[in-house]
Amino acid sequence: MAVWSDFAFRGFVKELNAGPGECLITLPENFDYSEVDVNEGNFVDIEVSDWDTQNAKTPGDPTVLIYSGYISRTWRRIDERGEKLEITLLGHYTKLGTDVLKNGAQTTLYSEPTAGLTITAGDLDAADIGLMMRALLDRYIAENPGTKISYEIGDIPDASLTVTYSLEQKTYREAMEKLKDLAPAGTHYYVETSGKVKFKPMLSTPTHKFIFGKHFKSVTVERSMEKIRNFLLVWNGENGASQVYKHYEDDASVLQYGRRMATLNDYGIDDENAADALGAKFLAENKDAGIKVNCSISDNNGANIGSDGLPVSGYDIESIQPGDTCQFVGYDPDFAEIFRDNMLITKVDYYLNRVDLEVEIIKSGILDFQEQQRRDIGDIGSGGLKIPESYT
Repeated sequence: MAVWSDFAFRGFVKELNAGPGECLITLPENFDYSEVDVNEGNFVDIEVSDWDTQNAKTPGDPTVLIYSGYISRTWRRIDERGEKLEITLLGHYTKLGTDVLKNGAQTTLYSEPTAGLTITAGDLDAADIGLMMRALLDRYIAENPGTKISYEIGDIPDASLTVTYSLEQKTYREAMEKLKDLAPAGTHYYVETSGKVKFKPMLSTPTHKFIFGKHFKSVTVERSMEKIRNFLLVWNGENGASQVYKHYEDDASVLQYGRRMATLNDYGIDDENAADALGAKFLAENKDAGIKVNCSISDNNGANIGSDGLPVSGYDIESIQPGDTCQFVGYDPDFAEIFRDNMLITKVDYYLNRVDLEVEIIKSGILDFQEQQRRDIGDIGSGGLKIPESYT
């Protein structure tokens, strides 16, 4: 195993309903460096050692893992200024978007109440969404020996909501997105740095408390009605007895903002319960004005140490993850309506001396309508035309 101790990197982004994204690192090697440690597909871990790891962790383990991924691309340059070798890393979760959900050669899997997913159409029945997510990940792990993707049952609990649904010719990432859409309002997933998957509702109490003047110096708040949608039409692509074509509407939102509609053609819906789950989640997360908070949190490494032996400023930024919740304190109490007691961290832009946070106060995320349209167009050629269960 190669160890790189002299390299540079700008940082990377970690997002809710995803994981650690792209990380670009520069190695001080020549243009023609050809050692096997830079081969595409190799796993790479980045660890840091700072005040927190030196003082708060167990002896003999003075580092913390901040990034884990694989080499996806190398880039070399030579010119009058010298030679350069750059390496692009991608988080392990990205591989979930490059493989098809399948069992053997079958790419249509059906909800089933005992196992979560089944290959037998006759066993199609309502299943708990949490169980379906665990079954989906079991398929990925079985089909991809050596993967870093894993989960613990406590991190993917039962959702206490069952749906009848078919997952047809979807990548694992697309299938995870669909289960998120079906889950109760506030439910999200996150693939940790290590590759461990979490799928659960928003925490009810704050994970982090950020103090104005100590951890951050400024904050911005954006409020917008542009993405409000309070009227949804759902169709499962069927006609006749198996057709599901329903509307979902939030009367209070329509009264306040006017009717703002969206459509969803979902060919995996096999029963009204799945359509109802989609409609309820959609309205809960899209009927109100979006509120977003952006804030930079300084690192405590290098800060002066107080009489209590703790840094007088900054925060242990390596401990902040998407899916965590937070509370902002130390500002004018008149702002309490904006800065509520428990807010969801949806994005962490990590640098060595700070993190830039994106926080959603009300919801776990607004539907990306362009992405949904892309899915609908893709489904016209798959579920919408009744794609075969298996390939040859």
